[in-house]
Amino acid sequence: MAARERIKKNRLRGSLLANCLAHGRRQFTEVADSFPDECRYVLESLSAVYGFDAEAKERSLTVGERLTFHRTHSAPVMEDLRQWMDAQFAEHKTEPNSGLGKAISHLLRHWMKLTLLFRQQGAPLDNNIVERALKKAILHRNNALFYKMMNGARVGDLFMRLIHTCELNKVNPFDYLTELLRHPAEPHCTSGGVDAMELQARCNHRGRVITMVWLYGRKH
Repeated sequence: MAARERIKKNRLRGSLLANCLAHGRRQFTEVADSFPDECRYVLESLSAVYGFDAEAKERSLTVGERLTFHRTHSAPVMEDLRQWMDAQFAEHKTEPNSGLGKAISHLLRHWMKLTLLFRQQGAPLDNNIVERALKKAILHRNNALFYKMMNGARVGDLFMRLIHTCELNKVNPFDYLTELLRHPAEPHCTSGGVDAMELQARCNHRGRVITMVWLYGRKH
């Protein structure tokens, strides 16, 4: 099934489609040397929105509070940016076929999906966390070419998941895996809707005791 067809199918299930603001931002960074002043304004505006989102995370706002916070602080910044981009074309300040013009056109064309966070609770600014996870899988796929047996590949998958989960939780993967070997009796199996293994380890890292719990499904 093509990606477009999968997206259409998901929409029928009530999914909401949001575009990645980081991709839109990247188009301006690529032409910043040719249009420094214009790109600086766009990048600073987007940076302000990311700054507000970081503040919302630091304050541990609920999804509802985050929505209100972005509507109050980020929405005016983005509306000013949209009006500025409209003026670039309306007042013939920017050639639509130029690098800057194409970057502006991309944002305007996908504006509603790029600003979903002002209308939908929990909508992310970008897709970076998923793309980082995919890069881990792609890297592991290249390494997996050298596995000789299926069991070795399954073990490699397990370690890939563990290492990536450690990184997401800001835990040193080497310390975590070392503690697993030092405390082999602590992990235990649980039963439920799906088979899962709960791995717990205490990592003495820089004088701190870190407790981490990770769940993963096992394939049979």
